[in-house]
Amino acid sequence: MPGSHPEPERRDLWVVAYGWRPEDTELVVKAYGAHRANTDRMGADGRLLMIGTTDASHAMAVFADEDAAAGFVSNDPLVGSDLVRSVSVTRWSALRYH
Repeated sequence: MPGSHPEPERRDLWVVAYGWRPEDTELVVKAYGAHRANTDRMGADGRLLMIGTTDASHAMAVFADEDAAAGFVSNDPLVGSDLVRSVSVTRWSALRYH
């Protein structure tokens, strides 16, 4: 039927949002190498789907499951450090349109 679209796929994902004080940005940049190694490892095994900054002192990451998100918060050398001042983990019931 013209104009019809397939139904979107529903998938639960997990979003980790984290932030640091703007005055700590230089220290965050210095700690980035170990953080990047961890995100590369999690991305390679499919647990980390997306990651990036949202502004100069905040970032977010999207994970395939809750265990991966929790592991990131507790084991990542940057997110688990004293530099990161705020962390939230949220389930996102997402719709994917094809």
